[in-house]
Amino acid sequence: MKSQKGFVPIVIAALIAVLAIGFTVTAVVYESKKSEETKTNINTVTNINIAVVNENINAVVNTNTVVVNGNSNTNSDATAEWKTYTNDQYSYGMRYPSDWKVRENEAPYGNNLGHQTLLYTDAVPNNPSESNVLSKFYVDIFSKSGNETAEEGYRRVTTNDISGLQKEQVNIDGASAFYYKSIPSFAGNNAVVVIYGNYLYFIGNNGNISDLQFMQILRTFHF
Repeated sequence: MKSQKGFVPIVIAALIAVLAIGFTVTAVVYESKKSEETKTNINTVTNINIAVVNENINAVVNTNTVVVNGNSNTNSDATAEWKTYTNDQYSYGMRYPSDWKVRENEAPYGNNLGHQTLLYTDAVPNNPSESNVLSKFYVDIFSKSGNETAEEGYRRVTTNDISGLQKEQVNIDGASAFYYKSIPSFAGNNAVVVIYGNYLYFIGNNGNISDLQFMQILRTFHF
């Protein structure tokens, strides 16, 4: 009987030890599983954030990419219903609003200017007079002189002081050009000067259209 009584505490101690080990293992497994879940959540959040960052970066790049030619999808949608003008003699074309008209003038300023294409609307509705013109957009074409740049060509064809004008270098259908803003009376409002082949193209407006519409037409301009 003494031996049995001595055995019982040993068994109880062993059971307590087993239970303690079980609780410890369970706690370790739980903490390990919790740690894995935390890592999974962190990875998921990180991947989502990376995806959002990449999406935002792409959105910013696509929004801020400005090229002055016909490669803008937004511009294509806006001008989809416009008419198309093509000039084979001087190798250029563009699109323009369907309610506008086109007039071509040969040498309107003398021998220095070979051609002018004028986009306009009637200043007074239902008036057939040739002087009933509200100029919107024009392309003046000069003969190129030697190896002059677009800026040198601009100085040659106008007597206005252009030293203080806002100027930005742009690209017109692959050709380097200068975009001048707030030009004096010779060019009305804004204008782009570009040299292509043997000609100097002076593309401008007389202040009767918005800057947005001017740029929309300009983006459709091609050689």
